[in-house]
Amino acid sequence: MTLNNELKKTYFQTFLKSELTNTKEAIADYIEPCKFLHVHKDKFKKLFIQRLTITIQDNAIMKRQMYGAMCKLKNGINIYYMNKNEKVNITNEEFPIKSNCDWLFYSCKTELSKFNDNHNFYKITFDFTNQMGMNLVLDYNDSFVIELNDDFTNLEAQLFNIEGFTYRI
Repeated sequence: MTLNNELKKTYFQTFLKSELTNTKEAIADYIEPCKFLHVHKDKFKKLFIQRLTITIQDNAIMKRQMYGAMCKLKNGINIYYMNKNEKVNITNEEFPIKSNCDWLFYSCKTELSKFNDNHNFYKITFDFTNQMGMNLVLDYNDSFVIELNDDFTNLEAQLFNIEGFTYRI
């Protein structure tokens, strides 16, 4: 007799939201650190995160040394997850993302698209399953976090999306 494990899997995708305002748009001035996160609240299922997609939209040409077209970051962006109260870094805290070219130092795919000559979209994809050979596994009350501590008001849009599946163990 074989078990059909696919029946236990449920596709999952969500936008990370600000812990302060519960919004998904990350385009404010975060003078104090602000976490965009997802906290896993299902006691009976584990969450397997397979992909993180970050999209940045700006209305000018993206520059190598800037973030987006015109944001100059001082503190940068840190990406990590909390697993049983232990912080596991995806980006290095000593080398946070401060410019468009900093993404190239990490195992992620970057794409730049242009629409109507004045709208630029930058898409950054961390494919944990295929590029890194793993899934990020969250148990009950574990969280996936992107921490911001800079001024992002010059951006038109910035969103963080995670995808994967939940699995009843």
